[in-house]
Amino acid sequence: MSTPFPERRDAKSPRAADGGQGSIGSVMLRTARLLLRPIEPNDLGEWLRYCDETDENFRPCFPTPDSLDPLLRFDLAVQKTVIGLQSGGAVRFMAFDAVDGRMAGQVALNMIVRGVMECCMMGWAVHPAWQRRGIGAEICLAAMRYAFLPSGGGGSGLGLHRVGCSIMPRNVASLRLAARLGFRQEGFSRKYLRINGVWEDHVMFSYLAEEFAG
Repeated sequence: MSTPFPERRDAKSPRAADGGQGSIGSVMLRTARLLLRPIEPNDLGEWLRYCDETDENFRPCFPTPDSLDPLLRFDLAVQKTVIGLQSGGAVRFMAFDAVDGRMAGQVALNMIVRGVMECCMMGWAVHPAWQRRGIGAEICLAAMRYAFLPSGGGGSGLGLHRVGCSIMPRNVASLRLAARLGFRQEGFSRKYLRINGVWEDHVMFSYLAEEFAG
C-alpha cells in the first residue's frame, strides 16, 4: 500500500461556488488507488449516487441523517466540511477512485482538540462495492498519516499526538480493520452515540503518533 502525500489546494465554500470570493485552505491526499479530498459543491451527482447505493448498508452503524431530503443532506455535508476546515475542528475526506472518479468511501478526522491534548476522533465508511479489497485500510492510513504529520516547519499535516475511534461491538468489519491498523483498545463506553435513534455502546480505541510508522 503506497504512502499518501498531502497536496495543498483550495476547496471553495458553497458561497464561493455561487460566485462569492471566499475560499478555504484544504488538502488532497493521494494513494495507490485513491484520491482523498473534502467534498465540494460540484460533487453533487456523484454524492447522490454514493448515498443511493450505500444508505441501506450504512444505516445500522450511522447516525440518523440530518434530513431525508438528499439535496438538503448534500448542502449540509458541504456546510459541515467548510465549517470544520475553517474552524480547525474537523477534516472530512471523500475517497474517489483514482481511475474512474467514483466515490469509494469516506473518512473524517472529527473533534480535533488542540493545546494539551492534540487529538481527534476518526470515523470511516467504505462503499460495499469496494469492501474486502483493502480500501478501508488504505483510506484510514492516508488520514492517519495526515493527522500525525507535523504541522509546522514545512510539515503539511495536523501534527496530532493521538487519534481515537469508537466502534459498536456488533460492527465486526470495523473492529477487524481497527485491529489490522494497529489501534489499541482502551475501554468500553456505554450508550456512547445515538445511532438510528438508539443510544449504542461503543468499544474505544486509540493510536499514538509515536506508534505510527505509516
